[in-house]
Amino acid sequence: MCADDTHGTATMMRARKEGVAEEALIAEMQKAHEADFAGFDIEFDNYGSTNDPKTRACTQIWAEIRKAGLVEEKQVTQLYDPQAGTFLADRFVQEPAEVRAPGQYGDNCEKCGAHYEARS
Repeated sequence: MCADDTHGTATMMRARKEGVAEEALIAEMQKAHEADFAGFDIEFDNYGSTNDPKTRACTQIWAEIRKAGLVEEKQVTQLYDPQAGTFLADRFVQEPAEVRAPGQYGDNCEKCGAHYEARS
């Protein structure tokens, strides 16, 4: 079983850059990945994406883990882009005021180690 992440940051960024939907990009990537795997004689009974109902059915173990109380859930603050209608991944957040080094992305500064939270 294998699947590509339809909602990964790299996928989001590439899809935006190419002006295509994330699902369309993943469909093309899947073809390329399956061709690569075939070159190594690797086959999958199920190759999908995170949007694929078969993939979701195979990952229902998470529902059981949650039901058993083994997952800690907490509220977090995320930045939201109302024009794009989506929450912003770390790569879209750059240089908050408390970071001392320019050009930093995400929720921490790679230069000084400062960690910061998104503000609403």
